Amino acid sequence: AGALFENFVISELLKKEQHQGSNAEHYFLRTSDKKEIDLIIDRKISKSFIEIKKTKTFKTSYTDTVKQFMTENDQGFLLYQGSDYPYLDNLKVLNIGEYLLSGEPD
Repeated sequence: AGALFENFVISELLKKEQHQGSNAEHYFLRTSDKKEIDLIIDRKISKSFIEIKKTKTFKTSYTDTVKQFMTENDQGFLLYQGSDYPYLDNLKVLNIGEYLLSGEPD
């Protein structure tokens, strides 16, 4: 169920990007040691690394892989179904529905 949910959210994000006229590249990352980033939006000068979780419960470990790959100009996002939004260095934790309705990522 988690993979199907991730695919739905990614599909909605790609539709949103296309509607906004974005010319960014979109891809995912899976390393040889099985670490994954669900969606990377590459705008050449910066990237948005997006991790998607079906859960309503936040765990800091959900952001570990995103943090590992982000550089200074990049943005990181954890999208999940919960309502806790802890502040993490250069990484936003957001509710999926609110994220899809907002203008992010910039």
